[in-house]
Amino acid sequence: STRLFNYTVIGDDVNLASRLEGTNKIYGTRIILGENTWVQVRDHVTARELGGVQVKGKKKPVTIYELRGIGKPSAEEAETIRLFEAGLAAYRARDWDQAERLFKDVLARWPNDGPSALYLHDLEDKRATQAIAVTKAEAAWQQAHKDGEILEKEYGIPRRYLQRVLSPWAVKRLEEYGGDIRQFQVVKRY
Repeated sequence: STRLFNYTVIGDDVNLASRLEGTNKIYGTRIILGENTWVQVRDHVTARELGGVQVKGKKKPVTIYELRGIGKPSAEEAETIRLFEAGLAAYRARDWDQAERLFKDVLARWPNDGPSALYLHDLEDKRATQAIAVTKAEAAWQQAHKDGEILEKEYGIPRRYLQRVLSPWAVKRLEEYGGDIRQFQVVKRY
């Protein structure tokens, strides 16, 4: 029929909005704004930054905001948003203890706050990963120390030249060169 029209909306912002809609489930929020939208409405709404997310089709992370309401926030809501954003800043600075305290303060005010709960859960993972990394670094140092003893004893190479574990390839070449480390060539790779 000549009276029937089918309209559609396309473009980068529409694609981003579709991706952010699914992000609400992760954060436990209802409405998430992208940075471009937030810049246009920030004087008329109450929102808080949730951080950056990597979305399909974008090379850089997109800063996202939770829309909390229309108009200015109450004093209590403004303070809670400030606590959350301070927690986010501490999280970015890798100050896990401070971030945890601040997110827990937010949860004390807003018990069902999805973003604070999400960051607290993520902090547990960060701490566990950090503990594993420290353990691995300690093991690597101990191995380097053992390698240093062998290289100093067998090849006369002072331990101060060894800062990390030698690769099996390097050990094999060292044996081939009779311990003469001067025969190694350093190649810069890009």
